[in-house]
Amino acid sequence: MRLVRFLREVSIVDLDEPLAKAAGLLCARAGTSDVVDASVVVAALGSGDDVVTTDRSDLERLARAAGGVRVLDFDAL
Repeated sequence: MRLVRFLREVSIVDLDEPLAKAAGLLCARAGTSDVVDASVVVAALGSGDDVVTTDRSDLERLARAAGGVRVLDFDAL
């Protein structure tokens, strides 16, 4: 049930060309090739949202490179 409550608050963002390019640039800045995680961070940065995950390591690296994105551990919610 915790997941159901959580999903009510989730934002869905289309991966359009500008967001995809920004994710690629973020990958370069962070020194990573995980464009999916980078897309999540860029979308959160654009909307002012936090990123919630069960695997913080890659997302935190990207969030530091992007600045202004907070990464939260799902299990701590």
